[in-house]
Amino acid sequence: MSEFHNIPSGNEHRLLDLTDLVEFPAFDGPVSTRLNDEPRFTSFKERDNNGLPRFEYVQSTEDDYVYFEFTLDIEGEKVYDDMAVVGTFNNWTPMWDWRLVFDPDSRRYLARGWLKRAVHEYEYVSGKWNVDEGILESPESTLIEGNSVYASQVWYVLAYYRDQTSLSYDRIVGVGVDVS
Repeated sequence: MSEFHNIPSGNEHRLLDLTDLVEFPAFDGPVSTRLNDEPRFTSFKERDNNGLPRFEYVQSTEDDYVYFEFTLDIEGEKVYDDMAVVGTFNNWTPMWDWRLVFDPDSRRYLARGWLKRAVHEYEYVSGKWNVDEGILESPESTLIEGNSVYASQVWYVLAYYRDQTSLSYDRIVGVGVDVS
């Protein structure tokens, strides 16, 4: 039996619904939400979809993708950690294309890219860029997204059995699921 301790629950992911053609029309320039994102240390507004995108019906148009701008406002301060936005649109991988760049004019962090029209989940992570490999090393989300005991997590447990007299494969003898 294994026990796990001190695993941060994190926070619910942020939600971005790009299925509304009126709120997010297809312009030549980037579109954004009306309000800037801000750090969330203990609170969240709604439950996420456990990291999976929701593709809802979007009226048949030629604008399946939207050029979107993420804006993160950390009270006008420039922090020293490198940051990126991760989510269902980039397989939760901090990529160089989705790095946050500090804009001294607006005093906010910005990231722009093409997103499929869907209900996306995302969060901001910080770490240190390895420019040679194009990855963010040791990405950490709780510095910006917070850590709340009210965040829900889905846990899957698989119980295996290995027959010591056989050289064949292990067998799954039990499955458990729990939402914390």
